[in-house]
Amino acid sequence: MKKVHTNRVWLIDDDSVNNMIHEIFFKDFFPNIVVRSFEEADVAYEELKGLIASRETKLIPDFIFLDINMPVMNGWDFLDEFHDNMFFMTQEIKMVMLTSSIDTVDYNRALQFPSVVGYLIKPLDLEKVEGIIS
Repeated sequence: MKKVHTNRVWLIDDDSVNNMIHEIFFKDFFPNIVVRSFEEADVAYEELKGLIASRETKLIPDFIFLDINMPVMNGWDFLDEFHDNMFFMTQEIKMVMLTSSIDTVDYNRALQFPSVVGYLIKPLDLEKVEGIIS
């Protein structure tokens, strides 16, 4: 197993089963990473905004694994808000799209955001995750 420099990962997916599977994945393969999951992107966004405002740097995620298709605030909305209001954090917080979409339009759109460093198809794959977060 590679040495991982990542301390904190957030999972944002409206599917609680996917979140549970991915939490187990991180626990099994990256036990030193603290994982937090959210089923609502707007809740995660507000929490992130609050952590940044309060300078709670120990709690800010290094990576956010973000689903695209979610109700209320989808992954695109989250990315738009993040880049519009927290662009200064794009070097500290990296986004990984974690989706079931194999649409090249989605893939190309995701790569237009400076903070997006990966586009993964569910479920997580050890080799691909190691290539992104290590």
